[in-house]
Amino acid sequence: MTAIGSRDVHEALRLVLGRVARTLEETGERFPLYCEATGPSDQVWVTTDDGNWCAGYWIGLLWLAAKHADSPQDRRRFEKAAYDHLPPLVRQPAGHIFASLNWHYAGFLGFDVTGDPGLRRRAIEAADAMLTLYHSGARQIPIGIYTTAPPNAASRNGPVDRRSLAAVDVVHTSVPILLRAAAATGNPAYAEVARSHVRRHCELFVRTDGSTGHLVAFDPVTGSPQRAFSTLARSDAGCWSRGFGWHIAGMAAAYSHFAEAADLAIVRRSVEYYLTHAGPDLIPAWDLAIADPDAKRDASAAALVAYGLLSLRARPDAEANDLAAVGARIFKSLLHGCLVRDRAANAGAVLHGCYRHPSGVATDAELIWTDFYVAATLDLLLSRGEAFDQ
Repeated sequence: MTAIGSRDVHEALRLVLGRVARTLEETGERFPLYCEATGPSDQVWVTTDDGNWCAGYWIGLLWLAAKHADSPQDRRRFEKAAYDHLPPLVRQPAGHIFASLNWHYAGFLGFDVTGDPGLRRRAIEAADAMLTLYHSGARQIPIGIYTTAPPNAASRNGPVDRRSLAAVDVVHTSVPILLRAAAATGNPAYAEVARSHVRRHCELFVRTDGSTGHLVAFDPVTGSPQRAFSTLARSDAGCWSRGFGWHIAGMAAAYSHFAEAADLAIVRRSVEYYLTHAGPDLIPAWDLAIADPDAKRDASAAALVAYGLLSLRARPDAEANDLAAVGARIFKSLLHGCLVRDRAANAGAVLHGCYRHPSGVATDAELIWTDFYVAATLDLLLSRGEAFDQ
């Protein structure tokens, strides 16, 4: 039996947050998105002006760096950087699923670190936007309307309307903030919508073998599902790994809140699929259905699965703890195989993430959300003061 011990956790967190400090120096007021090698020893961050769909990951990393800073001076520096990055996020519309993802970390996590009630208020407003976006006929929070821009672009694309499109990842982008808002306000509407979304999510996206689909288009009036497909898996029958990871993390959050056996059974079934398909190092291919050992892998999917499963350690039941032990195995393998530990310029980076394989974008790179989930998992382990047996 081996364990993720306190020394391992502290060392990994030191590396990851050191990477945050250097990334802040390199990117300044911009938002890092992914980092690719441009030469044998050079890595350059690709950035956006407002964080695009994932601003909350960078702001969340800055909050975590402030929380674990070695000195009051460093804490103030990271807190200031987090606050300085908030205005572009505030200016983004809230009628899409990424607003809830971003404000969960920029808002609620920021509130946890600073005690600033304004951050808490922003997060609750994002949860309110999910109540508005929820489609009662589809029993889903759809993707919504949002505007994207290519990295480093000077101009933005127009808004894309996806209010009739459900996605596997919404169970994590939007359900946890609803559960946090329910706890913060006592308003049962948040938990009611979260519960409804989770139940329908399992019906729409979870296959009998535990794998997951990606997208379901539904009738905008009745909410009846019309077509299931994927734009990020190898095929419509594939299993996009990052979406699968969001599924695990979201379902783990649902079980932690509602304690319903059906939710835990879904997690268990999906974990069995993961262990069968992820390979010996437990870092999956970008599509879990791909058996090719040379396929590009996605460390961000492993980080999400580990993050979700390790959160189950807080539950008192033995089965949840068994699943948390699986999360520990995945996380330890991730730290061993993907975290840069030497004296390289990118020490603390978490490598081998795959952003968008079908379009050839950052197929083997450091992704800002991989870094975030690794840091958040380390923070989780430290906050509980526990080691996790494999």
